[in-house]
Amino acid sequence: MQNLHDRFDEFIMSFTIIANALKHNVFGLVYSEFLKTTLTGVGLWTLPSYFNHACIDENVNQFFLGDLLFLRTNRPISKGEELIINYKDASFCYEERSSYLKSINIDCQCRICKLERSESQEIKLRMTQLLKTYDESIKPKLLKSHNVDLSLIKELEYVITELRSLRKEHSDLGFNTIELISTLAYTYRESGNNKKALSILKEAYDLYKTTHLKEIHNIILDIIIISLDLELIEEAKK
Repeated sequence: MQNLHDRFDEFIMSFTIIANALKHNVFGLVYSEFLKTTLTGVGLWTLPSYFNHACIDENVNQFFLGDLLFLRTNRPISKGEELIINYKDASFCYEERSSYLKSINIDCQCRICKLERSESQEIKLRMTQLLKTYDESIKPKLLKSHNVDLSLIKELEYVITELRSLRKEHSDLGFNTIELISTLAYTYRESGNNKKALSILKEAYDLYKTTHLKEIHNIILDIIIISLDLELIEEAKK
């Protein structure tokens, strides 16, 4: 009977180890970001599972080809520097990231998590109000209108300026303005002012490029398209 109990305990321990390995270390397929497909799934790759997490400033990106996982650095790496990936990036709000990371026993101490934990309730409420104004009032009107309303552009520029002012000491962490900036550039482009649109996008790229957010890829694509429209071939190549 004792031997049976030992074997049962051993089974439970093995199951727990396997369950924790899957919970903490699996990678999900992300084909939907660049292919119109419903293909999805998760997998466990041994070496990448040792990489630690940061919501921003990661120095390694991953991509998939079939069931192969490829990892590549996104900047020069110094000797002895730790390789970092992210399990939940800063495009998710702090509450979502924190909840997920706590579920896998991670207490993230990256720059954006420290900042968001330190921000006052007043600042958080002001951000919420500004983003609500954009989502419910400005954005629908700008994207549906065939004629550009200059007053709406001014209102959007004001919202972006206000959001940036709330993190003026951490200007490269104002990720909540990225969608707004893209909408502003789109609006200027629709009005025929490609040069202004390009200037706005380049400013955003220069500000956020070191944080390696996924949204930066869309900004880069828009910069290339507008540069080609303006016949700035060398600019597009950059």
